[in-house]
Amino acid sequence: MHSLAVDYEDDEPVAAPPATTSFDGYITQCGHGSILGQNRETGEIAVVPLCCKSWACPDCAKRLARLWAKRAAEAKPERFLTITADPARSTSPHDAYLKMKKAFQQFVAKWRRRKKVFEYLAIWELQKSGWPHLHVLQKGHYVPIAYIRAWFDKADIGTIDDIRRVQPPENAAAYVVKYTGKATPVTKRLIGHQRLILMSRHFMPQEPLDAAQLIADDWQWTYLQTRPDFVLQIITYKFGYKVNTDRFPYQITLLPDRIDVPLDELASELDPGWLDRNFKTEQPTLAEQFALQRAPPSSPKPTTGDLFTQPPAQAHSQPIGAP
Repeated sequence: MHSLAVDYEDDEPVAAPPATTSFDGYITQCGHGSILGQNRETGEIAVVPLCCKSWACPDCAKRLARLWAKRAAEAKPERFLTITADPARSTSPHDAYLKMKKAFQQFVAKWRRRKKVFEYLAIWELQKSGWPHLHVLQKGHYVPIAYIRAWFDKADIGTIDDIRRVQPPENAAAYVVKYTGKATPVTKRLIGHQRLILMSRHFMPQEPLDAAQLIADDWQWTYLQTRPDFVLQIITYKFGYKVNTDRFPYQITLLPDRIDVPLDELASELDPGWLDRNFKTEQPTLAEQFALQRAPPSSPKPTTGDLFTQPPAQAHSQPIGAP
């Protein structure tokens, strides 16, 4: 299962991007099933969409943009700033990306060592020229723009194009939708296997639901061959469940409005083929079971004349152990 506490920034080494990247296999099967879980004690329902969760997938890119816009609005950042690479200071756009990422991480660590708070959500974007931008939503202590400019100038990266206050803080969602919507396949090739969105661990007001909480002993799970959007529609409109946490496309939890419905009843209603896949109604007959125990046929021994004049049926009609 994909980790639900996702996309936290770390200091993993950055490799050069692959020459070509194909997501066709993921995209073809994206969203063609769901995992349904139920808490035996509380009746809470969890739906885990079987989505590829890749920014290269047109469907999942929209889903991820919606999720991150919602999370950014919940965090209520105070400022928005943009860092731009100077093409004259790097040998290639990928080289500029590596230098900018390292300089930004060092800048955040330096500012925090001064006992200052700097929590952020950062989004990569390419300019029309192909060189990278880094858009940052920040909350915490104010950093003088002259200090930021001096830092990135010393790091031989570029400069700060813009810094402004986010008013109201909920408008942060608009920034996320705008810049994630500009993420092209070229952007994804530039950053390789790294994250399109970087987030500090305490940017969100609370930690997302951990996957370990959903695989405890008091949860039971089953697989559905049903699209997750159909699953959610039926659970909410027909069975009256109310959404508790919405982290689509990672997971959605729902609480019963009045009385919880058993998992097998939900699954059989959501997936017409669920009962046939999980409970075989037709058992093999005794004759069929006995036929499986017969010895494989062998060639009969000729007695007189041609082999093909002998009736082969009698040579193969005796079960194992017959005289």
